[in-house]
Amino acid sequence: MRTGSAMIDAISMPSDGVGHRAGRISGRSPTLITVFGAGIGILAVLTAFVAMLSIDPSEALGRQSAVDATEASADARLIYSRLADVDSDANAMFLVPASAPASATLRDSYQDAIAAVANAINQSVRHERGSDRIGTISTEFQVYQSVIAKALRLNSDATRDVLAAAYAHEASDYLRGTLLASAQRMWQDESRRVDQARSRGRWWLAVSVAMPLVDLAALIVLQRWLWRRTHRRLNPGLLAATTLVLAVLVLYLTVASHWSTASGRLQATETAVRAENATQIQVGDLVAARAEVYLAMGAGVDTTVHEANFERYAHCDRPSGAYRTLCQDQRGAWDQQQNGNAAQRSGAIARVLPGGLVDQDFTAVSRSLQRTIDAQDVVTRSALSRMPGAPPAVGGPASLLAVLAAAGAVLGLWIRLTDYR
Repeated sequence: MRTGSAMIDAISMPSDGVGHRAGRISGRSPTLITVFGAGIGILAVLTAFVAMLSIDPSEALGRQSAVDATEASADARLIYSRLADVDSDANAMFLVPASAPASATLRDSYQDAIAAVANAINQSVRHERGSDRIGTISTEFQVYQSVIAKALRLNSDATRDVLAAAYAHEASDYLRGTLLASAQRMWQDESRRVDQARSRGRWWLAVSVAMPLVDLAALIVLQRWLWRRTHRRLNPGLLAATTLVLAVLVLYLTVASHWSTASGRLQATETAVRAENATQIQVGDLVAARAEVYLAMGAGVDTTVHEANFERYAHCDRPSGAYRTLCQDQRGAWDQQQNGNAAQRSGAIARVLPGGLVDQDFTAVSRSLQRTIDAQDVVTRSALSRMPGAPPAVGGPASLLAVLAAAGAVLGLWIRLTDYR
């Protein structure tokens, strides 16, 4: 009596006089089916694994990237601006004797600026951005404060005001050359981090789409191999697996379509952020110009370099609007300070200190720049609001479908395998 395997192959294969060859081929079929089944199962499980790993990278795309880029840029700008304010307020303290009534007010302004830096740093820490760079800035800022403290102790002695001014210059150089450079690198580091997150998300998206394509190719090849071996109808288990893998592919193609839309809108958001950053750089230049004014009017210094720096930071080579008035009034203050009598020199210093004419010019330019930033911020927020939400975290559903596809393929092949028993 024939075995069940031989009877099945005799029914399945056409009677063409090559029955011996057919029996030899089908004798190997159980082993091949087992190998192919294991391969399909491993591929499907690997697809599920990739789907789970791609959850976080997929969420880094779209709106999340835009939010991170915007907030990171804002944090870095705030720290940079607050550090620049400290430099300006610190230099102002050394323009008046420690016994003068205005000295206490200037010291209070300096302490407020110190607190503002601390708040800006804490805000960035709460956002978990630039933690390594923030640690460096905090350490460097402590060094800066220690130099200023030494200068203030010297400034309390009227006979040592030149030495105090020298310490103030050293502190200012350190803040600009080291601290502000660290703040700028933080800005660059955060921008690079966001770019890396987006690149990583695109890579995982490509892998996630590639895996179901490989699964589909393997399922089609296996289905064709079985049909050629048996000439039977298509295997229901493999058909179910193919359908489920197609569903996985559709999920990831939906994410790919989402990223295509988000990418275009992200460009508008980044353009708006760059415009804000450009204006913030002008604000930093303005604060630097004020610091140069204070340094130039300090004791025992060569004013030439500081005056040239002021002209550059205040854009006096192409003055317009409020900048024109600022440059004119500051030049007048320097002329009085350098060429006038003692009373005129005191008046020149009063003009640049808080409440003076030049100080009012600085305030007018600062307010103009702030209005520009406010208007640009509206544009940024508008562009951000039009960003689509983060791509759906398809990892869970895709993983489940991939596991079900593996089960369907294995079940279908197991049923086929039982025909040989």
